Amino acid sequence: MTGTELLKRLPRGNPKMMKSLVMVTDRPNLQNAVEALSYNANAYLMKPNNHEKLLKVIEEKLEKQREEETLKAEKLSFCEDKNLKVALKDGGENQ
Repeated sequence: MTGTELLKRLPRGNPKMMKSLVMVTDRPNLQNAVEALSYNANAYLMKPNNHEKLLKVIEEKLEKQREEETLKAEKLSFCEDKNLKVALKDGGENQ
């Protein structure tokens, strides 16, 4: 099974996993890269892989994931604060 075939078979239900897919291949060509990226690979590296490059890609993906989680938490906090202010302003009448 090729890496692209594996990407095709992965379930799409886990958004965190889908944002973290890195394809490492020994068949570097444009068609394979486009196909891998179309199946949600976020990076396309060639073998023999440079371990430093692979680590950098992984670190970047993890940092992006942390930033997205922080932003999501900030948005949630903002919405909760806004709802609390509305509830206090209305005296709780709309609840």
